[in-house]
Amino acid sequence: MVGGRRYRMFYNPMWRFFGDGCPGPPGTYYYWRAEHECAFWYMFDQVLLRPDLLRYFSDPDLEVLTTDGVSSFLRPDGTPDPEAASDHLPVLIRLSYPGV
Repeated sequence: MVGGRRYRMFYNPMWRFFGDGCPGPPGTYYYWRAEHECAFWYMFDQVLLRPDLLRYFSDPDLEVLTTDGVSSFLRPDGTPDPEAASDHLPVLIRLSYPGV
């Protein structure tokens, strides 16, 4: 619903990970060699939800992962470690279906 009008669009819950207020890294990909303008952190890896699925989703059930519980996916400076995992941080989402 935007401006009192209903639109049939997908919802992007990844928006809350942009910027300084997120609980972990401010993106899923870090790149510092841009020639014209460098934002450093980017959100290339995203989740889009159709409106019918929103009732099965809760914000805490979406994470940008920085570890597998054993090894860190990050370098000491907090950027993704391609040697340990990938140059992109993985995204985990859980949807809670009733009765499943």
